[in-house]
Amino acid sequence: MQYAIIVESVSHAYDGKPALDQVSLSLPMGKTVGLVGPDGVGKSTLLALMAGVKKLQSGHLTVLGGDVADAAYRRELAPRVAYMPQGLGRNLYRSLSVYDNIDFSARLFGVPPAERDARIQRLMRATALDPFHARP
Repeated sequence: MQYAIIVESVSHAYDGKPALDQVSLSLPMGKTVGLVGPDGVGKSTLLALMAGVKKLQSGHLTVLGGDVADAAYRRELAPRVAYMPQGLGRNLYRSLSVYDNIDFSARLFGVPPAERDARIQRLMRATALDPFHARP
């Protein structure tokens, strides 16, 4: 089985307070998964580490075949990962449509114009947002 993400003994702390403590898991390629749990257990921290937007403190994390501890790989990974941090309403432009919000992020992450629309359409279908593409 191929894995999209492999998390091995990952720990992360904020001001000495642990958010993640020796977390290990493997997520298969081509599957949809959910990360569920109460507030404060490290879900957002783990997702940020997987997306490469937080620096790995300890453990090992492989995403799409590369080591996220490597800064060069994190830069290469950014255009390949869709990541929306918590606080959804603070991260979207209410005056833009669903499509335009995704397009804005794609431009920020350097998705080439030639492939941007196809990737946005694929993302909207995968998340069932395609019927709402024009809605704010």
